[in-house]
Amino acid sequence: MMIEIPQSFVVREECQKVASQSGFRRLLGEEGGWAAFGSTTAQGKIYLAARGALGPWFLALDHAGVIREVNFPEAAITGPGLVRFEFLALGELYRFLDADFSHFV
Repeated sequence: MMIEIPQSFVVREECQKVASQSGFRRLLGEEGGWAAFGSTTAQGKIYLAARGALGPWFLALDHAGVIREVNFPEAAITGPGLVRFEFLALGELYRFLDADFSHFV
């Protein structure tokens, strides 16, 4: 499955909004269509991408402690991080990231 490379304005803005509202407010750059975000309170990074403005949306995680707690099927897509997930709707991605990851060290 292909993602948008580089991210369009709409995808970039949506990725920044979902990351910011999830506590990952530090934009670390974009590579290969994946935007990387960091947090001042949560360990690790998240990476966000999309196939287009209507989705699907993709999330990659690089924190093993968080990944162990996640009960969600992995997506069959290559990218950054240790694991990647697919969300058909942006709202699903928001709900997934609603979890508080700040307690993981």
